[in-house]
Order: sequence, then structure tokens, then C-alpha cells
Amino acid sequence: MKWKGGFVCEFIEIESEKRHDRDQGGGVHGNAIFSKYDVDFRVLDHKHQPFNWEKDCDKLNEPRKGRRVTLVAEIKTAFGPPILCYCVHLEVFCGLIGRVNQFSEILSDSVIHASTHPYQLILGDLNTKSHSIARLSSFSRDRYCVLSLGMSESEWWDKNLLSWHACSGDTNMYLKYGGIWPVFALARTALSGFTPKVLTDARNPGFYDPWHPFYDVTINYPRYYALYSAKLDWTLVRGFNVIKRWIGNDDYSASDHKYLMIEVVFDDYSIASDTEGMAWEVWRMRRKEWKKRLEKEVESKRVRGSKGRVVQWIGFVAVFVAIGIGVARKRL
Repeated sequence: MKWKGGFVCEFIEIESEKRHDRDQGGGVHGNAIFSKYDVDFRVLDHKHQPFNWEKDCDKLNEPRKGRRVTLVAEIKTAFGPPILCYCVHLEVFCGLIGRVNQFSEILSDSVIHASTHPYQLILGDLNTKSHSIARLSSFSRDRYCVLSLGMSESEWWDKNLLSWHACSGDTNMYLKYGGIWPVFALARTALSGFTPKVLTDARNPGFYDPWHPFYDVTINYPRYYALYSAKLDWTLVRGFNVIKRWIGNDDYSASDHKYLMIEVVFDDYSIASDTEGMAWEVWRMRRKEWKKRLEKEVESKRVRGSKGRVVQWIGFVAVFVAIGIGVARKRL
């Protein structure tokens, strides 16, 4: 196939009797990018590490050495300017705050290189999973277990992180006010959990995701009896128009995730580089168009008997039932 590729090792998985057979170690765990075109690689080493794997891995019975990093590639295509591509795998054993902190570093890096690389992709597993019964996990228990009630984490990201464009202001006000704006804004400022730097870095420079933040599920755990599913995987594009999409591995035979695939075409350079001040308007228009298109798809799924929201509310009720049982046991 004559592809070129790069791999960055995040973790060395240590073989151990502590592991379940399914999770047995002995290999490596990381991120990879492949291309038909010439490509240069670098690594974005995250300062935010919400879970200390080398110190606390025994709590999970998954001994490993390493840390979360993002692989970055400059892909030199034959038919356009170079593309900056981020291959991402955010931390799963933390709450929403930890993942947003990590993602803010990617957005900051994106902005730094936007003038020379206006065509950008952020692809990978963002682990947006802290909703439904996952709110009960000890690793998901930050304040957004409560502050994001009624939404999946992926919906919360779409509404409060990705909807604040860099041109909207120097601080992401949606994050600053804990996801509720402008209601109770003053009361919520101190409760957001994000530092001033994260609030500055976590501004969207023009990425959009052509998938529904709730219904385009990429993982479903059968052992939870259909009470939990999530959109963990994202294809965020900047400077491109998405013309085709595919989602596959519906039976989860090849992986525990579905795959997302997109076909894109380059925007005109004047739009992507914002030399004419049009990038914000194009981004806003595309988010609006995709939202309308995806809602139509959702209506079609409902006609065919989609149970997504019903399952979400069953999981929502299950959270409070479980909390009530836990409180009752402590009193007994």
C-alpha cells in the first residue's frame, strides 16, 4: 500500500495476575496516523494528567507505565496546503473537567499553528462518557456529575465547549459559568472548576463535528442491559467541507467502538485562513446546517423506533435509585 505512518506509545501494558484475561498486558498502547502522502510527526505532551497511571494503576488492576499524549502530523498532500492532524485519546478515568483540561491544550496548539496550517483535523476517542450510570463511577465524580444532568457528556461538549468560537471572546463564558449562561451566572462562576488559562485556551477556532452529539453512538455496553451508551469518538474538522460520512462496525466484532469515517474537500484558502474575515460566519453556518440535517436524521430514526432518549432517562432514574440505596445502606 506504500503508506507512511507514525505511532506514539502512551503506555507499556504490564502483564500481571491482577489483570482480567480480557485486559491482560504484555503490549503497548498508543495513537497512530497513516497517510499516502509525506508526513512529519511530533508529540503533544499533555501537562494535564487527571489520572496518575504509574501511581494509581493498581486501583484498576491494570498495571501500566506511561501517560496521555496526542500524536500530531503535518500531512503534505499533492492537491492542497499541508494538513495538521491530531490523533487524540483523552483520559477515561476522570470526570468531565479532566478531559476538557486536556482538550484545551489541543485547541491552544491548534490556534498557535493556524496561520501556517489553516486546514486541521482532530480525530479520535475523546472518552466523553460521564453520563447516565457512569455518573456513579468513582472516576467520574466531579461537579459535572450534577451540573450536566439531563445531557450526555458529548452533548455538554457540543453545547458549552465547541459552541464558543475564538472570535466570540477571549474567555469561554459557557465554561466559565458552569454550562448555564446567563442564568445564575454570578453564582456559578466560582463553581465551574476551570482555571483562567483553560477558559482562555478552551475556545473553538473553527472546528465542527458532522455527527449528532447524542444519537450517533460509538460505544454500547451490553453488560449494562442497554442502560448505557455514548458518543466517545469525534471527527472534528476545520477548513474543510464534509461531503460524505460513514459509521460502521455496528456489531462491534472488530472493536468495542464503532468507526467514524468522513470524506472532505478543502475550503477556499481565503476562507480557511480567514484573510477575508469569513471563517467565523462559515463555521456558524455549517454548525447550523449540520444541526438541522442531523435533527432530520433523528426524526427518521424515531419513526423507525429509536429508543435513545428513553434509555437515557431510564439511566438517569437508575442513578438516583442507586444513590438512594447507597444512602439507605449507610444508615442501616
